[in-house]
Amino acid sequence: MNELSFKKLNIGGSLTALLHAYVTETPIIIDVPQMPFELEKCPPHWDLQFLGFPETTEINKIQVWERLTFLLSMAGLVVFPNNITHARQEDGAMILILHGNKKFKVSYQKLYSFDRDKEDVITAYDWFDVKVGSIHTHERLCDDSNFCSEILFYPSRRNGAKKQMLDACAISKIPTHLIDHIDYSPIYARLKVLSMMKKAGIKGKINGYDHHAKPIYLPLKIEHSHRETSCITRNSVDIKDLINKRPRENGDLWRLTQRYNIAKITSTLQA
Repeated sequence: MNELSFKKLNIGGSLTALLHAYVTETPIIIDVPQMPFELEKCPPHWDLQFLGFPETTEINKIQVWERLTFLLSMAGLVVFPNNITHARQEDGAMILILHGNKKFKVSYQKLYSFDRDKEDVITAYDWFDVKVGSIHTHERLCDDSNFCSEILFYPSRRNGAKKQMLDACAISKIPTHLIDHIDYSPIYARLKVLSMMKKAGIKGKINGYDHHAKPIYLPLKIEHSHRETSCITRNSVDIKDLINKRPRENGDLWRLTQRYNIAKITSTLQA
């Protein structure tokens, strides 16, 4: 069996795990990539200029995840990137199975484990094509319950969709044992989303006028596209404590990041 050895080692695939590897400049095994939800925004108080993101721009968490993965890979800190099929901990080491059934033993003196403690709750993302009622000014709707607690509207990606048309994604926190229950199904999610959109005053196109000359609107129409699910994990390290930390100034990773930022700015100016 081939072997590698590190003083400190991270294992995990979340944004928290990647950020910890970045600020501590320590290698990471991304055993299960956990990319953030694609529509989830970074909190406005997160200062991400050190990663090359403009201060005044809205940033999606997935952009930060991809940027950190790239920088850590370029620095040689991602152990076997995109090549791990299975990982297990065994007697002070990680045993990795790679593509081609190759086996590696990665030993360490200190291990930082992330994304291992799963909660008994699943996040469900129900995506909807809005057929009637897709043009409005709402960006999000919120509800107090865990089922469809938030609806995010985003520019439609469907073929032939006009620029101002918005589709929707409803986010729910569902107990693991209830994920297949009818009450938490996409059928009921559709009904809940329709109800929330109506309460928010979202309407379809004008379809004539009544005898009082008031406009008659087409009823809202949405179709369920698909559902995605994601496990919720707890980590002992809070991302809030990591976001304001930086790698060593003038260290290899710091210099790599500065070169990347300069190259990105130059490319933008040339464009």
